Amino acid sequence: MTINESIKQCRVSRNYTQEKLAEKLGISKRQLIFLEQGERKLTADILIHMADILDCSLDELVGRNPVDCKSS
Repeated sequence: MTINESIKQCRVSRNYTQEKLAEKLGISKRQLIFLEQGERKLTADILIHMADILDCSLDELVGRNPVDCKSS
């Protein structure tokens, strides 16, 4: 699984729309779409903020471990 797929899987499993996550990250929905599609590079700051918002570890978010971002 790619980083981009892991991000999308975690976002969807936490019931976040692209619009809602983009708003919390302080970026446009279009920018988030590009990140999820691998058309833009992810910065460490964005990854850390995204992991905090989605309540996932960075390892899970980047696909090093299976994504286990289930709703609490």
